[in-house]
Amino acid sequence: MQSRRSCGFTLIELLVVIAIIALLIGILLPALGAARKTARLAICGSNLKQVGVAVNSYAADFQDKIASYTWRVGNYSTKYKDFPTPGSDVEACMLQLTAIIRDKTGNDKFPFIPQLNRAPHRRFSHAVIVDYMADKVPEETAVCPEDRQLQEWQRDPSNPPNLGGEQGGSAYAAQFPYASTYQFVPASWAPRAVQRVGGNTVSQFAGDHDLFAFPDKVILGRRQLREVDFPSSKVQMFDFYDFHGGPNPQFYAYPDAKTNLLFFDGSAGLKTTGDANEGWLPNGARKGAGPTVMDYRPDAWEPRARSGDYDPKLVAYFRWTSEDLHGVDYGGSEIDYRP
Repeated sequence: MQSRRSCGFTLIELLVVIAIIALLIGILLPALGAARKTARLAICGSNLKQVGVAVNSYAADFQDKIASYTWRVGNYSTKYKDFPTPGSDVEACMLQLTAIIRDKTGNDKFPFIPQLNRAPHRRFSHAVIVDYMADKVPEETAVCPEDRQLQEWQRDPSNPPNLGGEQGGSAYAAQFPYASTYQFVPASWAPRAVQRVGGNTVSQFAGDHDLFAFPDKVILGRRQLREVDFPSSKVQMFDFYDFHGGPNPQFYAYPDAKTNLLFFDGSAGLKTTGDANEGWLPNGARKGAGPTVMDYRPDAWEPRARSGDYDPKLVAYFRWTSEDLHGVDYGGSEIDYRP
């Protein structure tokens, strides 16, 4: 009789194949993860470049103005009859943000009720550009692809965050899914100190990284692209957190943080914060007054501070400079500009 030979795998051979596959997966997974991270970095830079294009288009349509909130006390119109009368331009800007969200979502009822006790120029400085270039909100390009928390809120705007404490309130929380990871530098929408009677302009509230101080009767907006003297060296918009520079996210103002930046010439790139000029005090003296500093007091959803509950007196770098649009952030020394 003719013998038959088995063609199956032995247990040893099967284990060897499994081991080889596991080894290949172990080799390829880190490379795949790195490739995905690089792709997300490229998407983040693309988001900022799209904003740069929109800013230039906006300026071409609106007398070279840099996109910013335009509502003023006594100088705006709205179809929303429940809006109260604002007592300042800052309050008028907050009503404008509420109107933008209502228009883009089609919801003019709760929870988007008008508020007057907030300034939209921090987390929502992008909203005018979104209103100009997008048909609906939330807008994906307003969020860094590494900002998982804000992405989660965007996916389900009906389930907004519980802000808690001083920032509590369902109306303000309901707007957070429409916030942005990126922020325009205040110089793009706040006047220079010398342009105001009394010489004061918007400045950083030193005790909290997320708060600004607004002087009485401040004139907001009306800045023009032609005021930028060094567009390739001046930051226009920046990622508020370092999501790309290391294994853990961190606040942009740490000197070793690496954040994506949009410059006024439309270029974008990942830069180390500490390589920028430190900036000056918007309402301080010229050189010698020192840079703007702030305490980083993170909320529950923000990257943790390094020293515990908060980190005091972090230099604000490109976020604040007394030379505002006339200054240099990267690629040169600070300029003492005098009109």
